[in-house]
Amino acid sequence: MISVIAKYAQESIALANPATPPALLKSPSLAEIGIQLVDISTLPASQFLKLKSSAIEQSRAIEVANSYSAVLPDQTSSVDAKLYLFTDSHHGPVDQNGQVRPLYQNRLVWIITYKGVVSLLSGGPPDGPHEPTNTESNVVVDAVTGEYLEGFTYK
Repeated sequence: MISVIAKYAQESIALANPATPPALLKSPSLAEIGIQLVDISTLPASQFLKLKSSAIEQSRAIEVANSYSAVLPDQTSSVDAKLYLFTDSHHGPVDQNGQVRPLYQNRLVWIITYKGVVSLLSGGPPDGPHEPTNTESNVVVDAVTGEYLEGFTYK
């Protein structure tokens, strides 16, 4: 996470100096924000069926996501939901060695993706470029309990 913050700090400094061209002003990848997803449909059939049978209904996950999302469903071009095993290595308590102990590791979740949204990449100088950079917003819902876990955007 520190390296991602440092990278964006360097980009902000570069944008503040007109002699330096705006380099890498883009959304981060999933890996850069510490998220790993395993599509459960790629797992062996027995494991897939076991996981799928323990999940709440897709419609219920979308209801939960709609109640937590900063995006209203009617402001999107589409809403998709898919089951994943979810790991977020950037969120969790920090141990005495400064290492993050992830809260979510291989957690069965519904990822609800709102497509066609317009969001701005934050950071940089106030008078710098603020063009829309992300067109998707994602909400993570625990697929067993129906609990909202977090939201993220990366593209």
